[in-house]
Amino acid sequence: MPWPRRPIVGIGPVERLLERLGHAFGGLLDILWALPAAGRLNRMPLASLAVLALAGLAFAVSSGGLGVPAAARAVPVIGDVGPVAEPTSAPAPTATPIGSSLLGPIATPGITFQPVGESSAASGGGERSSPSAGGEASSPSPR
Repeated sequence: MPWPRRPIVGIGPVERLLERLGHAFGGLLDILWALPAAGRLNRMPLASLAVLALAGLAFAVSSGGLGVPAAARAVPVIGDVGPVAEPTSAPAPTATPIGSSLLGPIATPGITFQPVGESSAASGGGERSSPSAGGEASSPSPR
């Protein structure tokens, strides 16, 4: 908005300042009122700008920028971590689950690839092994 070049006759400097601030505030409200409609009309360009910004951020972080490696080094290491460390077995829980003392140990189900409720006659009469009977669930072993 251009500032007036000639003085306003009959109005003091405070009134002039308030009138100019009123015009500036009205213009700001007009712009702010139009922003939601402009956002609705331009969803795709705004989304593409957001994607580009996130891609640039990911590139900056992957190249070691923004202090991410320093922040990762500042975190304390708990236990042995890395490719050299061997996995340790978790300690056995000391507390027994509710109801296990009454019913005995609870067997965990194994992984099977057969549909639930399928009868053994329909699947060709083959014998299914259950994990509670000592059978091992069929899964490929990494060799």
